[in-house]
Amino acid sequence: LATDDCTSLGAVLSKTGRLVSITSSSLEVKLLELSSNAEFWTGGNDKATQKTFVWDLDGTEFYKDGVKAGYNNWWQTVNVEQPNHGANQDCVKFRVKLTSGTSTVEKLGWDDVACDQENKYICQYSNV
Repeated sequence: LATDDCTSLGAVLSKTGRLVSITSSSLEVKLLELSSNAEFWTGGNDKATQKTFVWDLDGTEFYKDGVKAGYNNWWQTVNVEQPNHGANQDCVKFRVKLTSGTSTVEKLGWDDVACDQENKYICQYSNV
């Protein structure tokens, strides 16, 4: 699992390693570049308390039952508004829609999905 990989890599570096926290739009742009416009796991999840999303690295709450705190960029369309709290959707992936036949980003945002999906991931490290 991606979380385990980040934790193990952090231990090797004598740091705390977790999946990345997205705390600003500028960081989000840098992470998109780092991922080469691909989808990836973030450290956002509501595993401990349903409908209360926190960043795995430090437990910072960024969404609680419809109330946003700090930076949020949930996937939105005319038909879908994330997070939709579907069954077993406890992890947050960074979702990217490319313009058909290109590598140009048409839309991006966060999506709550099942934690057992295969995705790329970006780790974040702290001295904590």
